[in-house]
Amino acid sequence: MKKLGISVSALLAAAILVGCGSRSDPGGGATKDNQFTLKGPGSFTIDQGGAKTDTIKINRGKNFKQAVKLTADTPPTGLKVEVDPTTVDASKEEAKVTVTAANDAPAGDHNIKIVGTPGEKGDPTHLDFKVHVKARSAETAAMTVSGPLLEPKIKQGDTQTIDLTLKRGSNKAAVSAFKAEPQGKGVTAEFVSPTLKTDDTAIKLKVTAAKDAELGEHTIRINGTPDTGTLTPYDLKVKVVAP
Repeated sequence: MKKLGISVSALLAAAILVGCGSRSDPGGGATKDNQFTLKGPGSFTIDQGGAKTDTIKINRGKNFKQAVKLTADTPPTGLKVEVDPTTVDASKEEAKVTVTAANDAPAGDHNIKIVGTPGEKGDPTHLDFKVHVKARSAETAAMTVSGPLLEPKIKQGDTQTIDLTLKRGSNKAAVSAFKAEPQGKGVTAEFVSPTLKTDDTAIKLKVTAAKDAELGEHTIRINGTPDTGTLTPYDLKVKVVAP
């Protein structure tokens, strides 16, 4: 019974080692010494809007002395696959593969295929591995807006540009269709740019008080539509004063 226990443990250890990566069928020549294989990650997980880099290793037969060209077959929707370098010299054994998921990449499992082609002669081969795209949680996808610490004062008949900041957290999506909706009478507001590109955080809002605008505090509701995630509405307080 003791010997059987050791045997089972060894088999489990071997299974774990095999499961930690993926390997291609042989490419190159007809005999083992003239062939090569590709070894890479078995699978990995990335977040929507994230990226991960792993290693592809070229295992060469003793007579296989060619460079290998590596290309990414048509990537799944929402994923970008880059190999560096795209040609691995005969004296080299490794390349890096980077998979980037768009902010709106479909969540779930995706198959990635890397094709290896001998630089001079022989058959190509390919390496398959899986990428799991993880959807952002509602918490990490939420954006908020912050404004000045002190309430801006605007004279009747004047215009003032107010600086706001978009707090993104881990959400790098673009934000379109910003809205500024004054709640009181005699105050108007418009954005210098109603759209923020990926990673932008600075917002400039032009606020105008009419000559007959009501004196006192006014609220301007700020809202927008991110490509992914949510934007929490923000109430900017401004005070209209006499000239």
